[in-house]
Amino acid sequence: MKIAKEGIRKINAGIANIMLFLSILVVLFPLSMPNASAGTPVGGGITSDTAWVIEGSPYWVESDVIVRNGASLSIEVGVDVLFNGPYSIYIEVGELNFIERTAPHRPYALFSWNSGLGPAYPGIWRAIQFNDSSFDTSYIMASVIEYATYGVRLESASPAIINNTIRNCTYGIYSNYGSPTIEDNTIENCIEDGIHIVGSDYAGGYPNINNNTITNNLHGIYLSGSSYNTIRDNVVNLNNGYGIRLDSSSENNIAGNDALNNAVGISLYHSGENKIRGNTVTNNNFGIYITYYSNSNTITNNNVSNNNRDGIHLDSHSSSNTIANNTVLNNSALYGIYLGSSSSNNAIDNNTCLNNNYGILLSGSSTSGNTITNNTCNSNNEDGIYLGSYSSIVENNTCNSNNGYGIQLLNSDDNNISYCNITSNDLGGIRLWTHSTDNIIYYNTIGWNGGPGIYCYDNSSATITRNDIRNNTDYGIYINRNCSPTIDNNNTISYNTQGIYCEDYSSPTITWNDIHNNTDAGVNCTSDSDPTINYNNIEDNLKDLNDPRSGYGVNNRDSGVTIDAENNWWGDASGPYHSTNLLGQGNQVSNDVDFIPFSTTKY
Repeated sequence: MKIAKEGIRKINAGIANIMLFLSILVVLFPLSMPNASAGTPVGGGITSDTAWVIEGSPYWVESDVIVRNGASLSIEVGVDVLFNGPYSIYIEVGELNFIERTAPHRPYALFSWNSGLGPAYPGIWRAIQFNDSSFDTSYIMASVIEYATYGVRLESASPAIINNTIRNCTYGIYSNYGSPTIEDNTIENCIEDGIHIVGSDYAGGYPNINNNTITNNLHGIYLSGSSYNTIRDNVVNLNNGYGIRLDSSSENNIAGNDALNNAVGISLYHSGENKIRGNTVTNNNFGIYITYYSNSNTITNNNVSNNNRDGIHLDSHSSSNTIANNTVLNNSALYGIYLGSSSSNNAIDNNTCLNNNYGILLSGSSTSGNTITNNTCNSNNEDGIYLGSYSSIVENNTCNSNNGYGIQLLNSDDNNISYCNITSNDLGGIRLWTHSTDNIIYYNTIGWNGGPGIYCYDNSSATITRNDIRNNTDYGIYINRNCSPTIDNNNTISYNTQGIYCEDYSSPTITWNDIHNNTDAGVNCTSDSDPTINYNNIEDNLKDLNDPRSGYGVNNRDSGVTIDAENNWWGDASGPYHSTNLLGQGNQVSNDVDFIPFSTTKY
C-alpha cells in the first residue's frame, strides 16, 4: 500500500513539472491563435457610436462588422484591424471616420489579414464597404489597406478616401454609382484596377480623383459608363493594361496626369465629349488611344512622347474630335498622330509632331472630311503627313526635314493641300501615289527637297495652282505613268534641275506659269508623253546663263509626238531658238515642239 501511494506521489509530481514546462513555453512562445494574444475581437452590428483605439489594438475581425442605425465608427490612426476570415466592414447606415493621435504612435492604421492563420493573398478578406445609406461625411484616411477583394468598395456612396496606401488587393477602390473624393493615395500591385468607377451619383456630386499614385495594377483608373469625373494630377505608372481607360463614359475632365510605362497611356472606347488636356503621356506602348465611336472629344496641350507605337491614335468611327496644341515627339515605331477606320470630320490643329516614324497619318477608304491645319511635322523617319484617306483639308502646315516626303498621298482623292511650307525633305516635297485623283494643290512653298517638289505617279491627278516650287533636286514637278494633272495659274517653277518632267503616257495641261532658271529644261518630255503647254513664261532654263544653247525651254525626246507649246513667252520677243527660228534669242526648244505662234511680250 505504501508502494502504491509513493507511485501516485511521483506521478503527480511529474504532471506538475510538465504543466510548469508548458506554462513556460506559452509565455516564451505564445500560440498564434487570435484570441490568445492581446487585442479585441470584433464582429456583428455596431448600433451606437464606437471607437477603436490604440489601447485595444489589434482588432480581430471574426465576422462582418456592420455599422447601423446612424452610428459612427471612429478608428484611431495607428490601430491594426486584422481579418480572421473573408469578412467585411460595412458602413450601412452611419459613418466611418478616423482619429489622429500625435507621435510617437505609427502614422497609419492597418487593415490586413491575420498572418497567424496562414499566408495572405489578394482577396483573402472582402472589403471596407460603404452602402447607399452611409453618411457622405464618412472618410478613410492615413490607412494601409491590403489583401482585400476590394480595398474600398462604394455602393451609391460618396465618402472621401484620402492619403491611404492600398496594395495587393483584387481591386484597389471600386465605386458603383458613387461620387467619392479620392485624393493623395498610393494604389499598387492590385490584380485588377487600381480605381474602378461605374456610373456616377450625379445628385450627390461628381467623383474627383486627384493626386494619386497608381502603379503596377492591371489597369490604373477605369471608368465604365461614368460621366463628369475629374481625373487630375495623378501619376499612373507601370500598369499592365491601361493607365486611364474610359469605356462608354462621357464629359469627363482628364488633366495634368502623368501616364507612364503602361500598355496604353490613356484610352477611350465608345466615349464622347471628354476633355483630355495637359497630360504627360510617355513610354507607353500606345500613348492616347481613341476607338469605337468615340466622338467629339477634345485632346489638347498634351505631351505625348517616346511611346513604342502611336502617340495619338483614333480609329473605328471616331469622329468630330479635336486634336490640338499637342507636342508629339519620338514615337518612333509608327505614327505621331494616326486616324483610320472611318474616323471622319476630326480637326488636327497646331500640333508639333517631331521625330516620329510618320508625323501624321490618315488611313482608310471611309476616313474622310478631316482637317489638318497649322501643324509642324518635321524630322520624322518617314513622311511628315501621309494621306490614305479622302476629302481632307491640309492647310498651313510646316513639313520640313523628314526622311521621306513632306506630304504623301496613296489612293487618296479630293484633298486640298494649301499654304504649306514643304522644304528640305529627303525624298521630295509632295507625292501623289497610285490613283490619287482630283486633288488640289495651291499656294504652297515647296523647295530644297532631295527629290521632286511634286511627284505625280500612276494615274494620279491634281490641280496644281499658285505654288512656289524651287531648288528641288532633279525635278520641280515629276509626272509619270499615265498622269494628267493641270498645272496652271501662276505657279513659279524655278531653280530645279528640271522644271517639269513628263514620261510614260502622261499628258498634263501646263498653262499660265512662270518656268525659269531650271538648269536642264523648263519642260522635259519622254516616253509618249503629250503635254499641252500654253501661255507660260518660259525663260532662262540654262546650265550656263552665258550660253543660251545650254538648256531647253521645252525638250521633247520622243519623235513620235509633237508637243503643243504655242503662245508662250520664251524670254525674248524674237521667240525661242530653234533650227527653224535661227534669230530666236529666247530659250531654245527641241524638235517636235510646235512653238508658233509665240508671245512677244511677257505675261
